[in-house]
Amino acid sequence: MMTTRIKVGLTAGTCLIFSQSLMAEVSVFNPALLEIDHQSGVDIRQFNRANLMPPGVYSVDIFINGKMFERQDVTFVQDNPDADLHACFVAIKKR
Repeated sequence: MMTTRIKVGLTAGTCLIFSQSLMAEVSVFNPALLEIDHQSGVDIRQFNRANLMPPGVYSVDIFINGKMFERQDVTFVQDNPDADLHACFVAIKKR
């Protein structure tokens, strides 16, 4: 019984120690590195996320079941400033 408690305690302690090193590191871009006037008026929040594409229309290759279907212009939108982009597809016509 006592050895079981010791094993559980050691396992929990080890997990706590190593979980700190496995936590994702958050990177934030420092606007002071930019050589621009009036840095306080610059909004660079979108560059603090992994998704760096701004909303807009992009030419994309569309694959269906692993086969190239066609290249098409697709509109990518962002529902709010903190959301990732998502594609807005129109109906794809059969060939």
